[in-house]
Amino acid sequence: MKFKNMIFGALAFIFVMSTPMAKGEVVRVTFLGNSGVGKTCLIQRITTGSYFDPRWTTVGAANNLLLGTNVNLDIWDTAGLERYKLLSLCHARRSKVVVIVFSVADSDSFGATNYWLHSLGNYVNLKDTKFILVANKVDLVVGALEPFMKNTGKKAEDLGGMPYYLCSAKNGFGVDELKKKIFEIAVACSLETEELHGDLETVELHEDRKCC
Repeated sequence: MKFKNMIFGALAFIFVMSTPMAKGEVVRVTFLGNSGVGKTCLIQRITTGSYFDPRWTTVGAANNLLLGTNVNLDIWDTAGLERYKLLSLCHARRSKVVVIVFSVADSDSFGATNYWLHSLGNYVNLKDTKFILVANKVDLVVGALEPFMKNTGKKAEDLGGMPYYLCSAKNGFGVDELKKKIFEIAVACSLETEELHGDLETVELHEDRKCC
């Protein structure tokens, strides 16, 4: 198993290095969460519209480039295993959007959402980073989703009032809405960056005039 993880880790590294560069603004999005919550499958559903169960655990990190009309998303899949948690948090350092994922079938992953958000404070500016909470694997729920919606909403409020979604990477439930929200936030971040650059250029022009 260790040798297999090393192989997949190497493949993930090669994939990252070979990802083509997109033209235009690229906004970095990182998915965080415990191992086994379905981050890889969720990203696969978002980027390709299909479901694929890899049957292996993500080692290190790998990225997927999703091209959009106004912005492009550089989506990072991270490892949730204990020994890789610090590395995963480091990958979120330059992210504009962080998606925290838990599984409705794993109560430990639900409680760990607090760890992921609070630990991120050492790596990102929490005020400048946009967060989304995702309850994945709702296809495993027998009965009504309302209780899970209520619990997820309360957790999102406890974590600072971030938007939240119930999703299933397997059947696609809620994924289109999540994808739309990620793009909305990415576009807003891109516009903020353009405004900042515009302000800096204005300051530089004013300074040039004073010099002349």
